Amino acid sequence: MIFFYEWHIKLSWEGSLTDGETDIKGTIEIPNLSEEHSAEEVDIDVSVKDKGDDAYKLKEMVRLTGSKIIRKQLAIYISDLREEFSKGMILPSKNNKPNSDKIKTNEKENVAKKVLSQSVESKTTGVKITTKKLTSKVDFQCPPPLLYRSLTEKEMVQAFTQGAVNEYNCEKGGKFSLYGNSISGEFVDLVLNEKIKMRWRLKDWPPAHYSEVTLVLEDRDGSTQLNLTQSGIPSSDFDRTKDGWRNFYWDRIRQIFGFDAKLF
Repeated sequence: MIFFYEWHIKLSWEGSLTDGETDIKGTIEIPNLSEEHSAEEVDIDVSVKDKGDDAYKLKEMVRLTGSKIIRKQLAIYISDLREEFSKGMILPSKNNKPNSDKIKTNEKENVAKKVLSQSVESKTTGVKITTKKLTSKVDFQCPPPLLYRSLTEKEMVQAFTQGAVNEYNCEKGGKFSLYGNSISGEFVDLVLNEKIKMRWRLKDWPPAHYSEVTLVLEDRDGSTQLNLTQSGIPSSDFDRTKDGWRNFYWDRIRQIFGFDAKLF
């Protein structure tokens, strides 16, 4: 039996801190629950509508604790889904009698087949993405802390992108959006002056598809070698993505802040 399903789930949440005075609201989005991912592998994106320290604390609580509860429920759901829609779909062998439950549940079986058929139809309308990995090294004539600031402080990012940066929350789990939302993503991990890890995408990539970007800063006697690794780039967009880093990041940082860089 070939089993297909694909869900894009959106949830809303609301709560307050024990010492808080107002209710805080937010959303949770699960873009990739499918037969290709286990419950532990799905993305769970948590956002909050309110601002302030209380909102941030509650968002982190939902992200850290709530995500575990959600994944536990997703695992139960996946198991139940497989069990429910596989009932009566395996034919008896010649040595066994027909399953009487199958006769009694024709209607449920027909529903199951219909849902599976719809899932297969939906799946075939999508596009299988082939991806490539990009690695490059860039030298900047500045110490790592200064280059790190250029990539993480909203004011400095706004300077080299030469436009409004409406969203740039440089913290673990924080979202960012650049160049009119042409580039967007989320910070996965940050090590001060050493490493930046992101989920990163271009606007016209297939929905919910992100690449994984890691920037490692190495001190070279006062200068910095930046090592870029990006996996999951759609093959058709590899060259454009590679050129984009040079044109819209490294060259602009060099021009605006005067860091003489050499790409090799």
